[in-house]
Amino acid sequence: MSAFSYAALDEKGKQLRGVLEADSARQVRQMLRDKGWVPLAVEVAADGAVRSSGSNWSMRRGMNTAKLALITRQLATLVQSSMPLEEALTAVAAQAENNRIRSIMLGVRGRVLEGHSLAHALQDSPQAFPQMYRAMISAGEQSGHLDAVLERLADYTETAQDSGQQVKLALLYPCILLLVAMLIVIGLMTFVVPQVVGVFVDQDIKVIKKIRQICKLDIIQLHGNESPAFCQQLGGQIFKAIRLKGGSMIRQFADYPDDIKILIDAWDPVQTGGTGEQISFRLLDKIEDFSRIIIAGGVGEENVAAIVETYHPFGIDINSKIEKRPGIKDHK
Repeated sequence: MSAFSYAALDEKGKQLRGVLEADSARQVRQMLRDKGWVPLAVEVAADGAVRSSGSNWSMRRGMNTAKLALITRQLATLVQSSMPLEEALTAVAAQAENNRIRSIMLGVRGRVLEGHSLAHALQDSPQAFPQMYRAMISAGEQSGHLDAVLERLADYTETAQDSGQQVKLALLYPCILLLVAMLIVIGLMTFVVPQVVGVFVDQDIKVIKKIRQICKLDIIQLHGNESPAFCQQLGGQIFKAIRLKGGSMIRQFADYPDDIKILIDAWDPVQTGGTGEQISFRLLDKIEDFSRIIIAGGVGEENVAAIVETYHPFGIDINSKIEKRPGIKDHK
């Protein structure tokens, strides 16, 4: 009997693939029909591939080291126990994990039943059984010590498997380090690296949009008399600066959309920002919601902690307080 690979449709029209032992392909087709299946293709398992309705199923694909080591150990144990070779091959095929390995082993068994040596039978699956493997099997058969050779091959393939796993583990560690490093860099570039802010005063909206596009600005900070409609039309992330002169100006906050942050600064009739003047805490006390408020105006190391603890604003602007002179920051 030989092993045959088949492709068939069951009663529900589902395509199935597998391996059966029979004397001929015709007998396999009849066995499939007896199950109520429609045979699509039947070929000797060791001869290549089953092809059906646009899909290819190759039986000549290689076998990984772990599976080869397992099969060799099983075969060595059975042969050493004086079990006939064809029965040992049948037992190994029955314990195979998937149809591909089962078909390979049944194909080898079929060739052995036809009178071929084990080494010759293994030649039909060169990608599953390497040249050295087949040569050692041939030497064992010719010397009459197939059981001892199979035992040595089992030890060798298991050692090769262990070595391969150690190499993979050794390569895994630097790969993990590289992945973590890449994630850290991405995190730094996304969340830590400062965003680019463009500051404008009563500039034309087309000019602002053009500069934002060219310079890849993340935030637009407006220090002029830009209206809520202007800010909404501009779009994107916007900080609107408002110089507080009195409590009535606080009501202007509600005119701006909720996604626009309000930067409040000390009042100056001429300069639109960067005066270094202290903002009135009396006015700050009149603000009820600081969830989108950025406090500026005279904020420095001597009062920033108290401001944050008291008001819990969205942000703090300390630019003017850390300048040696206008526009020059003291990073110390």
